[in-house]
Amino acid sequence: MWLMRQPIPTRQSCVFPWMPKPASSWVLPQFDELFLACVTSKVTSDCLVDVLELGWQSVRERFEQIRTLVINLDNGPENQSHRTQFLNRLVAFAQTYQLTVKLA
Repeated sequence: MWLMRQPIPTRQSCVFPWMPKPASSWVLPQFDELFLACVTSKVTSDCLVDVLELGWQSVRERFEQIRTLVINLDNGPENQSHRTQFLNRLVAFAQTYQLTVKLA
C-alpha cells in the first residue's frame, strides 16, 4: 500500500496506466490537494480503514481543529453497513483520534 499526495490536475487527466486502482482517495479542493491510496492486493474492510488511518496520520497536524470527518462511501462489498469488521475498525479509528465519523 502506498499513499500519494499531488496537486489536483486542472487540465490534464488524472489516470496513470501504471498505477493500481486506488483503494481510497481524499480530495481537499480548498487546498488543491488529492490523496490517492493504492494497493496491489484485494481491497478489504481492513484495508479501507488502514488507508483512512494512514491518510489521517499524514494530515492531522494540519487539521488539529477538525473533530468530524464525513466519509463518502460507495457501499461496496467491503464497507456495507452489515460488515461488522469495517464498522468495528471505523469506531476504533474514531475513538483513537477522538473524532466523530459520519458516513455519507
